[in-house]
Amino acid sequence: MRAHDEGWRLFRGAAAAAGTVLVVATALMLGPWSGPDRAWIAADAATMAADLFAVAAVALRVRRSRPGPARRAWGLVLVALVGYAVADGVWTVYDIASAPVPYPSVADLFYLLAAPPALAGLLLFPVGRGVAVSRARVLLDSAVVCCAVVLVAFMVLLRDVFSSLGSGLGAAVNAGYPVLDVLLVCVASLLLLRGGAARPRADLALLGLGFICYAVADSAFALVTLDGSYESMLLTDVPYIAAPLVLGLAALAPPPEQPGTPSARARLLSAAAPDLAVLAALATTLAVGGSEGASGRLVLLVVVLAVVRQVWLGWENHRLRVGLEQRVAERTEENLALTARHVHLLESVGEGILGLDARGRIDFVNDAGARMLGSTAAALVGAPACPRLHGVHAAAEHPVAAATADPGPVVEEPLCALDAALGGRAVRDAEHGFRRSDGSVLPVEITADGARPGPDGRARGAVVVFRDATERRAADRLKSEFISVVSHELRTPLTSIHGALHLLHDGDVGELSPTAERVVDVALRGTDRLARLINDILVVDRLESGRLPLDLADHDAAPLVAGVVAALEPVADAAGIALEAGPAEARVRVDADRFTQVLTNLVGNAVKFTPRGGLVRVEAVVRDGAAEVSVTDTGPGIPREAQETVFERFRQLDESDVRQRDGSGLGLAISRSLVEHQGGRIWVDSVPGHGASFRFTVPLAASASAPVPGASEGGAAAGSTHDSAEHPAGGPAAGGAGVGRTAASPAPGR
Repeated sequence: MRAHDEGWRLFRGAAAAAGTVLVVATALMLGPWSGPDRAWIAADAATMAADLFAVAAVALRVRRSRPGPARRAWGLVLVALVGYAVADGVWTVYDIASAPVPYPSVADLFYLLAAPPALAGLLLFPVGRGVAVSRARVLLDSAVVCCAVVLVAFMVLLRDVFSSLGSGLGAAVNAGYPVLDVLLVCVASLLLLRGGAARPRADLALLGLGFICYAVADSAFALVTLDGSYESMLLTDVPYIAAPLVLGLAALAPPPEQPGTPSARARLLSAAAPDLAVLAALATTLAVGGSEGASGRLVLLVVVLAVVRQVWLGWENHRLRVGLEQRVAERTEENLALTARHVHLLESVGEGILGLDARGRIDFVNDAGARMLGSTAAALVGAPACPRLHGVHAAAEHPVAAATADPGPVVEEPLCALDAALGGRAVRDAEHGFRRSDGSVLPVEITADGARPGPDGRARGAVVVFRDATERRAADRLKSEFISVVSHELRTPLTSIHGALHLLHDGDVGELSPTAERVVDVALRGTDRLARLINDILVVDRLESGRLPLDLADHDAAPLVAGVVAALEPVADAAGIALEAGPAEARVRVDADRFTQVLTNLVGNAVKFTPRGGLVRVEAVVRDGAAEVSVTDTGPGIPREAQETVFERFRQLDESDVRQRDGSGLGLAISRSLVEHQGGRIWVDSVPGHGASFRFTVPLAASASAPVPGASEGGAAAGSTHDSAEHPAGGPAAGGAGVGRTAASPAPGR
């Protein structure tokens, strides 16, 4: 981008200098204050300066261009400019020597020899993207246009001129100038048409304009020479000076960073130009008459070229049609094979898959899904999905919070998860009941992506995957029963062991040696940790099964926060950490014990992972219609990639933390579930090396009239399983849960 801008600055400076040179030279040549000698000197000096500028600029463009068509085209333009410069140099030598100028001279030879490479450069110049056109097609189009235009010019202007030239080398030179001029104008015009993008390229426009200036100068030179008014040659020097200046500016104009696409109008004109030129040539011939001699040969050449072009176009079109038909057949075969493969894949999976259209009707169901629903695909396709399948809400015991594109407070799933998917929401493992054909209810877990809009912005339906949840529910019940039985069976001997160790520790059975005391201390800490782990497992199981009661009531946040800070202050003092309670003016609707449990978990973790001399701050503020509680520490922080995995159960950032800090890995799982069951959410903001800030929200007391998803006052809190994790360790027990760090979705806008 910087190089592109610097190129435009160089171009603007060169354009200003070139314009100044042209104005000053014109004034010196044609002004009333300049005599013939000064005028010729000014004309020769300006022409040579312009030639040197053009040669240097184009040589620089050739050097900077990458190998390819553009570089070759600019190289041919450079050859043409060198020829023009040599010719102008010869004229200057004649003027300086004040010698009579022979006609034709060596300068005329170089002028005429410079035209072919200029024509070739213009024809080969790449113009950017667009419809692929063969080089032969471009050459044929250019030849047809040029010959047609030459025929028109010959019939209208040049036939009488050529008849008065006579014969000899001078007549050939005089005839060559206008013919080459017409060819240059035609090819330059075709170049501008081929490069006619929505935003015209400066280099192409200036390149065509430069050679048009040369054509104008050459034509003026030929006419002035025929009229015998050689002194008026000064007028022809103005376009001779302008032409190399414009070509030099074309070389300095930066090429576009991205190749443009010719506009539809430019492509149409470029394709129609040869046909229009032939029609104009034939119409002129018929109108003027006299198609014998040279004019007859030109007419024949135009007709032959037009026929050859049409034959070439027919062959190209046939080849294109055959190629397109072959590609269409190949793509059709590939699409059919891909469709068959996709259908086979869909029919092979053991889960049910439903396709819904924008109106909520079933437009596809695989065999597994039809079998689970006790029906056939033919009977289900076309039926309204929700009325046909959603007979009951099987998640009455397990309301589900579906993830949305915009993270926000946990909300209860609408009555039908299929409607939620069609409404643009993503549904993850939502528990529902689908009605079978016999009227029975099949418990299912649903996963669906929100409806995706089509090119017109309208929804195109959704894809729903569902699986039979009967066995999973039975396994969950068995797991809960097993955990309950095992936990209670473990508690009985653990209580006896813990009591016996306390008797030993307190000296009730006699004094112990120092070594024995240390062993007993280690055993006591182990039984305490085992008791906390059993309590944590029970709490997690109750949260998953919806059997953990919540006693929701209105509370001031300040005493709850102060109580947690006071309880953990001795631990913080022993660790050399400042524990600070910030403002807590919110009034919240929560279960006070569970609120205290979550906050104790987070503060305990912050104290654990903050180095000596650090700070832990707790505050509760009202934000976005909810109470936001934050626990901020100056510890090592949490890596960004771990801020999601830290939510999983039994997850430690460092396995050594389990041994060093007695972490169970369940504190965060419990904290997040407790927060969500009270109608809030929890997340973490952390920059590694700059501490962490764990935040959670709970409803304000003013919103107590609104039902809290998954919980009722004094009733059972129910919810789907939410896997979470712990920041490197668990900690002291608080209401039966280990201390841990839990996080959920980040706050809106974070």
